[in-house]
Amino acid sequence: MEEKGNEKEMDRSLDTPQLLNDGVESHALPILSKEAKNYYQTLFENSPEGILIVDLALGRAIDINPQLPKLFQTDRESLMEGNMLVFSPPNQPDGVPSQTKLREYLNEYRAKRTTVSFEWQFLRGGHMKFDASVSISPMMMENREVSVLFIRDISQIRRAEKILEQKIVELDDKNRELERYIRSNLELENFAYIASHDLREPLRTIMGFSQLLEQRYSDILPIEAKEYLSLVIHAVDSMNEVTSDLLEYSRANSADYIRKEINPRILVENVLRMLDHQIKQEDAVIVLKCLPDLIWVSSSQLAKLFQNLISNAIKFRKKGTKPYVTIWGEESELHWKFYVQDNGIGIEPRHFEKIFLIFKRLNSKEEYKGSGIGLAISKIIVEKHGGKIGLESTPGIGTTFSFTIAKYSHTEEE
Repeated sequence: MEEKGNEKEMDRSLDTPQLLNDGVESHALPILSKEAKNYYQTLFENSPEGILIVDLALGRAIDINPQLPKLFQTDRESLMEGNMLVFSPPNQPDGVPSQTKLREYLNEYRAKRTTVSFEWQFLRGGHMKFDASVSISPMMMENREVSVLFIRDISQIRRAEKILEQKIVELDDKNRELERYIRSNLELENFAYIASHDLREPLRTIMGFSQLLEQRYSDILPIEAKEYLSLVIHAVDSMNEVTSDLLEYSRANSADYIRKEINPRILVENVLRMLDHQIKQEDAVIVLKCLPDLIWVSSSQLAKLFQNLISNAIKFRKKGTKPYVTIWGEESELHWKFYVQDNGIGIEPRHFEKIFLIFKRLNSKEEYKGSGIGLAISKIIVEKHGGKIGLESTPGIGTTFSFTIAKYSHTEEE
């Protein structure tokens, strides 16, 4: 068919009947009963989508629903007399002429003999561009073959996606900025501000828009888009966990270690109550042996230290084995020394130093959850108490963490 002839007829309707109908077998299309017609008429009139019905034999529009004029901000007569190209910009967003691109979709429609869906940019009110999803389906109506076009405005989705992309870029920029701060060893107060403010704000925005997309548009988002959205939400959750841990790491380093006299057994028992859910969930056995009677420490920080070590001892269990954790302590002339022993997966000696570095993980997140910051925080707490932390471990047998606390008397503090 000559292209000039096509252009002339496309001015009358969606496109030439040949482009819409060649090879489409009418007997393969559904014929609606009276009840079905009434049902579809109700859907037609009340649908939030714009609907256009095109007569394939005559090559012209035969009906539109009330939503379509609202969508295009024009009158019914203009829509009945025009076609997609009349209400489209010369080129689509990818630079391809609208006429060329429309013909490609219609050829696909003709070849598949079934519904074809695609995205299209239209003109609203004759000049304002908006993005839409378009579906074309064949159907028999009163012994006539027609094509039904469903047109939905997806401009809000596209705007939300752009904002989401922008926020992701901002988050990447903040991550790079954070890395520069770490490498240059800036004050941890600045580090904490970045973690709690500059990083969390774009994270909240990303999560908000992601949830908005998921809640409002899940029924029209392609499967691939839903998968991408799920990955974004998962990544934001992980990043939120990291920023929270970074803030905790900073606080552990900058906190005032005000010491007071405490009973370590009572402190550990309180920690075990906080870990009660994890203990019960993993069916762990915790054994408290001899502990010093009284020590001078920062009770909140020591509690965090024990919480990290006991939680890790339970978490890094061997499959099919009940976690068994033993805790005890002893006193020397200059230090108090404590031990947390488990029967878990163990650690190879070459990793002994690495595990105390921030974000250093020996296992994947799929195997064991966490950001890999707990032992780094534990090391800070021990060193702030004038002590050292270390371990002995045999892979497949278990690990014993030990740490010392420098003796600190009430008189020395005053």
